[in-house]
Amino acid sequence: MPRLSRRAGTSLTEIMYASVIGSILLGSSTTLYLLISQRTQKDAARAMALSQAVMLADDMTDTIGKARSIAIGVSGPRQYVYFVLPGNASDANGDGIGDFFQPESVNLDGSLNYIAGQNVAYYWSDDGWVSVGGVVSQGRDLWRSQSALTGGSTGADIHWARHGNGTSKWNLIDDVRYVYDATNRIVTITITASAKNRNLSRGNSTQASEEHAAVTITRRVRLRHATF
Repeated sequence: MPRLSRRAGTSLTEIMYASVIGSILLGSSTTLYLLISQRTQKDAARAMALSQAVMLADDMTDTIGKARSIAIGVSGPRQYVYFVLPGNASDANGDGIGDFFQPESVNLDGSLNYIAGQNVAYYWSDDGWVSVGGVVSQGRDLWRSQSALTGGSTGADIHWARHGNGTSKWNLIDDVRYVYDATNRIVTITITASAKNRNLSRGNSTQASEEHAAVTITRRVRLRHATF
């Protein structure tokens, strides 16, 4: 008699096993996707914060490096820096800040003397005012001014501080700190910046680290025209 073969089919137990394994694989894939997505968002946020911090550091390195004298002050929780460029200046790139300076005289040792010229400041303000009632402003956004600290809003460089739609160009900058070594005429600038992972706006220290990316960069700038 012909041998009867076992009927091929899938048992309920096999279906249950397959369902469980499928659920595990799906859950693992979903978790992996979320982790990769979060990492990608954080990397993008960090890149944006770093890019803005480097741009600011380059600007400050160039501008502060031209200074003849410098003063650092505190207004609210943040510092501001105020410095004087040499006179007899020419503005080569048309940004309102002198680039080249004609010395007033030459000393016997070959060093150069420069007269006082343009006043420049980096400070924090909500509306660009440098000072109110003789007190240096404090606010959320970073500004640059081309006037004395008592100049109200005079000299506030809106093109440096704002986009055409009125938003801050430095919206990811959290803080800037300055330390001046008068002996060696060197300013140490420390810039901190942060961005939220999802909308790339400024982060803050109260957020969990996985919700925002933060960067810190430091520059040492020698005052090329400093006077003792």
